[in-house]
Parts: sequence; C-alpha cells; structure tokens
Amino acid sequence: MRRTHSKTTLASNLRSCAPVLVLFAMACGETPRPANTTPPSSSGGATTPAPETTPAAPTTSAAPTTHTEAVLANGHITLNHQIQFETNSDVIRENESSSVLNDLVALLRENTQIRRLRVEGHADQRGSEADNQSLSERRAAAVANYLRNHGFASITIESAGFGHTRPVCSEDTDACHERNRRVEFTITDPAPTAAQ
Repeated sequence: MRRTHSKTTLASNLRSCAPVLVLFAMACGETPRPANTTPPSSSGGATTPAPETTPAAPTTSAAPTTHTEAVLANGHITLNHQIQFETNSDVIRENESSSVLNDLVALLRENTQIRRLRVEGHADQRGSEADNQSLSERRAAAVANYLRNHGFASITIESAGFGHTRPVCSEDTDACHERNRRVEFTITDPAPTAAQ
C-alpha cells in the first residue's frame, strides 16, 4: 500500500532544507515565495516583504587617552617631567613646560570624578628654610592658578608649599637638587582608598 504525506507533514520534516521545500511547493501547485517575504496571512492576502534588517554597527568604546607626561595613580598625579620655573621665581616657563601642562590639563578634564586637588610645591635644600618655604608656596600657587585659568570650575584647587622638608633624595648633586625641586598633585576628594 502506498503511503501518502500531507503537505504540512512534509514541510515540517524538511524545514532545514530550503531547496527541497521550494521544489515541493512547486510540485504541489504553490508559488514559492522569496526568502525575504513573510508568509501570507490566514485570510489569503498577498505576501508582504519582510522588513530588511541592517546589521548593527559594532560597538566600540573610545580608547582612553594615553598620557605621556601626567600619570594618575593611588590618589596622586605624578609628572614624568617637572614644570619649569624661572630661577628663584614662581614664574612658569610655559614654552618649556607646555607638553607637561597640556597633558596635566587633559588628564584632569578626563577624570571628572576629581572634586578637590591640592598642588604641592617642594624646594631643594640649598638656600634658607624661610626662602625655600616661600618659594615652594608661590610655585604651588602659580600652578594652581594656571589650572584654574584653564576652566576647572568643578574642581576645588588648593595649593601648599613644603619647602625642603620632604626631599625625595639627599645627595648633594645637581640631579638630586633637581628632583627635590618639584610640584606634586594630591587628590583629596574623593580621598584615595586603601585598595588604591
């Protein structure tokens, strides 16, 4: 006895094989529809084109800017090269310090979580304690003013001078003196956590 299959049964068994379905439909008197159309409605209406979908563009997040002069870590901003001042003065040599200052400004603009920053001035051990204290205070204030003038209304910028009370080295060499004459930056709000 010959076995017969309904169109529905065969179609469900052959879903994964589109070319066979097309041949089957043609053999049964149905007109095959293009792959980008939706099936006719139960009311017998005409086929309607399926909406075309455009593949979504890959989402890429902007890469963080690589800073070559200013580094943010552990609640401090460290400079790879120091801001230069006129000798025994708080006047910033902006031409010689432009790459450092520009990178510092860019880093602060990117890190909007910073609400309060302390600029800290340090001097080398040459000269009197009073002179070094005054010079370190004035240099820190000059850098703080430079930053304020570059539009950081959302950051409270303070300054403090420490004279020669916090040296990073103690040798009596030009290289050591240069390392001790520096400006540092401490983020005081948000305060650094112990995990940092």
